[in-house]
Amino acid sequence: MLKILRNSWQLWTILAVLLLIIGLLKSKGLDEQKPVHNHKFHGTSKFLIPDKIDGIGAIEIVISQKIHRYQKNDKNIWFFHMPHAGHHKTHSHDTIGEYTDVIAGTLTGFGRTQKERNFSFDLRKDEYGVVNSNMYILIFKDPNDLSPDLRISVGDVAPDTLSRYILVKSQVFTIANFHIEKLLNLVNITEN
Repeated sequence: MLKILRNSWQLWTILAVLLLIIGLLKSKGLDEQKPVHNHKFHGTSKFLIPDKIDGIGAIEIVISQKIHRYQKNDKNIWFFHMPHAGHHKTHSHDTIGEYTDVIAGTLTGFGRTQKERNFSFDLRKDEYGVVNSNMYILIFKDPNDLSPDLRISVGDVAPDTLSRYILVKSQVFTIANFHIEKLLNLVNITEN
């Protein structure tokens, strides 16, 4: 009988200690679930375009002050928007073209671009080639918007030759250079 009472006392002691530990964890908030990371939070997203490509209506790639515009039609199909003026004799909104799949694939891939590293930035020193850039990418939520939701200044290739410096909202990041190379390839394909 004494052995049962001694084991019972030990069991109650262990139970009391466990309850005390649980109480301390609850009071410190250590048992609460952490918030799920959501890439749609613009400030903390690892993606260059927080909405990826789904929330984008148009993208303009500006190279040497020449605009190359790609936008979605009302059926959510990407197409190259021919300029209204300039050396092009025609103006087209044709979405059934040989480049529709190439445009969609390239821009979907660009929508998955992730920021790699970030750098402190001095506007007076263009260490990364983003101040006087030759290439800009303008992202529009809606094709009819007059002002872009996101402006990206494309700078120099990093010394590792795999990354490219970009400027977004006064912050310099690197991204994989192949994303920029694919955009340049898209421009070459659709312009010719």
